[in-house]
Amino acid sequence: MYSKVVFVLLSSVILVVFLPDSSLGIDKGIEDEKTVLDPKVIDIETSPISMVNHWVTLRQHSMGELLIKVEALNTKEVKFWTVPVKNKSWCDSWGQRKLISIDRDGSDGWSTTFFYGQENLLTLIVVEAIGHNEQTHKRLFYVVYRK
Repeated sequence: MYSKVVFVLLSSVILVVFLPDSSLGIDKGIEDEKTVLDPKVIDIETSPISMVNHWVTLRQHSMGELLIKVEALNTKEVKFWTVPVKNKSWCDSWGQRKLISIDRDGSDGWSTTFFYGQENLLTLIVVEAIGHNEQTHKRLFYVVYRK
């Protein structure tokens, strides 16, 4: 009888020690999976005027188009916003933002065209990636008119 109890205990210890964590119902990958599913804006490119250190400088009193291309991961749509720059924090002006466009088809990349010429001297453009899990990730850059 004693040997049967010892055998059962040793078998249980061996199973616990050598089985992978997932077979015990322990999921250490929950945080990793969540991070993988969150959207992330990787890169923003502008043309015909290139962005330099988060700034795009346009000629003053000019009108034109600025193509904005975005590389993003785990994203179902990208929203492009203009936000007025009032104080040092763009978050204070987030309530006055205006939607430029929404790109819902990432098969050809995420992009929009910003038509400029009617804005203030300094404008902020915010690129907002929205994931399949409804989480968001924002990156921004400034558009300024050269004097």
